Amino acid sequence: MQTIIILAFVAAVLGAPQLLSSRCPQFTYTTDPFIQTEGSVRALQQTQVGVCHTETYLNFTFVAHDNHIESTFKKCNEPLYEQDVVEIFIAPGKTDEILHDYLELEVSPYGVLFASHIRNPNGVCNGIKGQLIECSTSGIYYSSERYSSPKASGYNVTLNIPKSLVFGDKPHDSPLRTNFFRIDRAKDQPHQEFSCWSTTHTSPPCFHVPKYFGSLKLLNE
Repeated sequence: MQTIIILAFVAAVLGAPQLLSSRCPQFTYTTDPFIQTEGSVRALQQTQVGVCHTETYLNFTFVAHDNHIESTFKKCNEPLYEQDVVEIFIAPGKTDEILHDYLELEVSPYGVLFASHIRNPNGVCNGIKGQLIECSTSGIYYSSERYSSPKASGYNVTLNIPKSLVFGDKPHDSPLRTNFFRIDRAKDQPHQEFSCWSTTHTSPPCFHVPKYFGSLKLLNE
């Protein structure tokens, strides 16, 4: 049985949050609500993210409350971001460093993966170039499971990422920058909602603003 703990994050550079990752199987979970990208409104349907790590993997879990799952994609690297999805952007980097290269990973409510190396020279949603990663050879383990009860419904996502894919040729104890995102359309809502762990302060929504990524610290405990 997994041991789970919850730790609050603390303010980091630019007001972005920090999350501490313990050794698996002890997951650390985000504690503050996801908010919309513009920065002042809580997401209608909330998301919680947990993380732990092993010698070779970063393991993430998403708990996405959802009263209306909308996702029709079935194949690797289809445009999952057009419908309901959870996302991780992650790369090695110090808290005062502006990233231009990072990994973008998405998993749909039905367990479909999107994986890409991103080059973002401008730090915003223009001029971005992506290099898709073949899902079957990525070394990423991923799954999704829907749940439903009289009190709540939604889906849980598991995403285990090889450290070699995240860190590249950098040491595996290097500091990490990351952000967690969700795209969702709640029941009876006409528009999609774009929410995040660390707000990107954008309207219209843009997830690709690395200066607002939070930080992830890997503990050896």
